[in-house]
Amino acid sequence: MTAIPAPTASPARIPADALADFYDRAFTRAGLPPEDAATVARVLLTADLRGIASHGAALAHGYARRMRDGGINTRPDIRPLTETPGTLVLDGDAGAGPVVGTYAMGRAIAKAREVGVGTVTVRNSNHYAACCNYPLLAVAEGMAGMTMTTTGPTVVPTFGAAPLLGTNPICIAFPGGARERPFVIDMSTSVAALGAVGVYRREGRALPEGWAYDAAMHPTTDAAQARYLNPLGGDRAHGSQKGYGLNVAVDLFAALLSGGRYSAQMQLATATPDPLQSAHMFSAWRIDAFVPPEEYAARFDEYVRMLHACPPAPGAERVLIPGEPEWLAEDDRRAHGIPLHPTVVADLRALADELDIPFVEC
Repeated sequence: MTAIPAPTASPARIPADALADFYDRAFTRAGLPPEDAATVARVLLTADLRGIASHGAALAHGYARRMRDGGINTRPDIRPLTETPGTLVLDGDAGAGPVVGTYAMGRAIAKAREVGVGTVTVRNSNHYAACCNYPLLAVAEGMAGMTMTTTGPTVVPTFGAAPLLGTNPICIAFPGGARERPFVIDMSTSVAALGAVGVYRREGRALPEGWAYDAAMHPTTDAAQARYLNPLGGDRAHGSQKGYGLNVAVDLFAALLSGGRYSAQMQLATATPDPLQSAHMFSAWRIDAFVPPEEYAARFDEYVRMLHACPPAPGAERVLIPGEPEWLAEDDRRAHGIPLHPTVVADLRALADELDIPFVEC
């Protein structure tokens, strides 16, 4: 058997297959059908492998609790509302976000396969974990992909003094070439994801200046007191209007084009056990609908070589492309295990106790 180690003073290294197996059993015990439990397990494990500490193991207990409390519908009827050859609107029926998102991205890919480009919007879903999971499904089919999602109101608009926006992340991915790995940019449109604040809190580190506000809307660098965030850029002098604009665009693409709730209309996961009613958007582009795949692959490699050849700034080792640090992290973690902070391991142990399941399959 493969054991999940007890918490230590330094991050535990958990074998990826052991962590995936634990997720699978936990979500099945929390009420998901086996196929859906495997989907949620895969989505969280992808974040763990790619070094996205805020969106993997740290989410597992909250997801399982919401499944058991009814905030996540474990048997959703995901149904079409409006459809054309290249577009689709779905009602997620309050299902688990990774389950709804995986289904929706699959439909976008299928439409792109038929007509070149497919776009699917979703209303009435839940938190769908790390955005990168969904465009990477398109990349696996040789396509480019994009997703975005609304989240609860925790972000203050430029010149504002109240949280009306979500962290509203976006991910775009393009397939790699003959030599280079895919391009993946996965980013919140706020200065950071709330989960990243949780990482700072666990590690006892101060937040960077200009990131956050406390409950009384006073600026703070104390991660334990942080409740609200600025848009990407921080303030107007540093370009926050750009992050603000992208943030609003996510509400428009995901919520208004699905008939769902935009960020200011959503609940926070910490405030209610009710479904979050997240709205998502997914798109896929078939490369050969635009250029021959061989030409694309050659030019992609050429483009990445151009970036890699850029002289590094003083103190920097080299120029990386977006997604490259995550590919390097995945190589390391597949070989040597996934490092988890002791408090996250303790939280997983608490989940195992709550569900009356072991950490290991004997």
